[in-house]
Amino acid sequence: MFIMVWMFTGFAMVVFSAAIKAVPEEIVEAGRIDGATEGRIFLSVIMPYIRSTIIVVATYLTISVLKAFDIVFVTTRGDFESNLLAVKMLDEYFKFLNQGRSASVAVIIFICVIPVILLNVFRNKAQKWYDKPVTKIILITISLTWMIPYVGFVLSSFRNEQAVKRYAWWNSISSGTILEELTFANYTEILFAENLSRSFFNSFAVTIPSTIIPITIAAFAAYAFAFIDFRGKDIAFLFVVAMMIVPLQMSLIPLLKLMKSGAILFGIPLVPELNINGTFVAVWFAHTGFGLPLATFLLRDFMMSLPRSVIESAKIDGASHLTTFFRLALPLSVAGIAAFATFQFLWVYNDFLVANVFLGINPRNMVVTSHVAQLTVGNYGEAWHLRTSGAVISMIVPLIVFFSLQRFFIRGLIGGAVKG
Repeated sequence: MFIMVWMFTGFAMVVFSAAIKAVPEEIVEAGRIDGATEGRIFLSVIMPYIRSTIIVVATYLTISVLKAFDIVFVTTRGDFESNLLAVKMLDEYFKFLNQGRSASVAVIIFICVIPVILLNVFRNKAQKWYDKPVTKIILITISLTWMIPYVGFVLSSFRNEQAVKRYAWWNSISSGTILEELTFANYTEILFAENLSRSFFNSFAVTIPSTIIPITIAAFAAYAFAFIDFRGKDIAFLFVVAMMIVPLQMSLIPLLKLMKSGAILFGIPLVPELNINGTFVAVWFAHTGFGLPLATFLLRDFMMSLPRSVIESAKIDGASHLTTFFRLALPLSVAGIAAFATFQFLWVYNDFLVANVFLGINPRNMVVTSHVAQLTVGNYGEAWHLRTSGAVISMIVPLIVFFSLQRFFIRGLIGGAVKG
C-alpha cells in the first residue's frame, strides 16, 4: 500500500497543482476579503472548480490500483493476506489454466470500476480543523516524506559497491560515513558500457512512433465521443474505459501469438501470419493498444471542455465533421494532446516489460532500460551499486522531455480542469 501511495502521489500532485492554477485569482481573493479561512476557500471555492479533474484522477487511480499486479507480486507474491484481484486473475489464467474463472475475476474488477466511471458529483463537508499554518505543515510533511525514497535513490547511485552491500544509506548518514562512500565509478562503468549509445537510439525508435500513433487515433475517437451523436455511444465509451482495467500482463501472451501466427475465427483468417515479433513494429502495435484507452479517455474529457458554441457554429455553416475536427477541435486541443504526449513518451521510454517481451534481449534491438538491466544483472551478477546509477542515467531523457514540454503539459491539464 505504501509503495502504491508513493508511486501515485506525484502524479496526483502534478495534476491537481495544474488544475488549481487555473482557478480565477479574483474569486480566491474575494473569499479572503470576506474572512474565509484557507480551509474554507479550499473546500468551498477550489474544490468545486477542480471537480472534473478530481473525477479524472479518481478514475485513473482506481483503475490502476484495481489492476495492480507487479508491485504485489514482487513484494509479497500475494502471500500474507495481500492477494489482490489482479493477482488472482493472473494466477487463474497462468497458474491454474482456468481461463473462465480468470475472465470472471476481470468482470468483477470491471464492475468495481463502474461507480467511479459514472461519478459526476463530489460533495464535501466543511472541516473546521483546517487552518493556514496547519495546511502548510501538512503539505511540507507530505512533500518531504514523498522525497525520501528519491534522496536515498540518488545517494545510492554514488555509493561504492562494498558500502551498498553492507549498509543501508540511512545507516551511512547516521554514522557519518556517507561522504567517504561517494564515488563516480558507478557512472563511469555504466556510461562507457558497450553499445549504450545504440540502446538510446533504439529507445527513441520505439518511443516516438509509440507516442504519435495512439495519440493520432485517440484524437479522432475523442472527437467522435465528444461531439458526434450516434447510437450506443455511451456503451462504446464504457468499453473503451473498461480496456484500461485489463492488466497488460494478461495480454502479452495472446499478443505474442497474434503477432506471430495471426488470428482465425470459425476457419476465417481475420489476421494473417505477421511474424513481426522481435521487431520495432511489434512494440509499436503493443504500446498503441495499451495507450489508446487512456488517451481516448483523457482527450475526450479535454474536448468536452471546448466551447460547444464554436462547434455548433461550424455545423450551421455547413462544415463537415472532418473539417470541424481539423480546423477547430484539433487546434484547440493542442495543449491537451501535448500533455498526454508527454505522459505517453515517459511511460514508453521507461518501459521495460513490453520492450523485453516483444524485442527480446538481442543487443541490436535492446532499449536503454533493457540494456541497463543486462549490465547490472546479466554481466555483473547482483550489482546493486550499478542499478541506481543506471536508472539515474536512463532518467535523463524523460526529465529533459518533461521540463521542455512543461508549459504545454500544464496548459493541457488545466484546459479541461475547471468548469466554464
